[in-house]
Amino acid sequence: MNKILIIGDIMGRPGRLALSQVLPLWKTEYQPDVVIGNVENLTHGKGIIARHIEDLNAIGFDVYTSGNHVFDSGPRAEECFEKFHNIVRPANYLTLDDSFSSPPFQGGV
Repeated sequence: MNKILIIGDIMGRPGRLALSQVLPLWKTEYQPDVVIGNVENLTHGKGIIARHIEDLNAIGFDVYTSGNHVFDSGPRAEECFEKFHNIVRPANYLTLDDSFSSPPFQGGV
């Protein structure tokens, strides 16, 4: 049976700082096969930027969910979707080429 650790809405700097301290402990204690986090409010409580996704990748996240607020950071959010293939785009939001889908997650579950 796979163990999945899911972290709900990660809110801005306080959320990132808290997770940088507790996620390594939780990964040791619970040994999840995959760690999922919701990042739509990751950057200043609204949207995402690449640096913050890189920070979460470094502490052990595998894949990210998002929602409508993920686009509050404007073009930087689109850059994240292009650069990182482990972020799931909201199904009801168009991509730059007018398609609806996120690329398939190629992680190791």
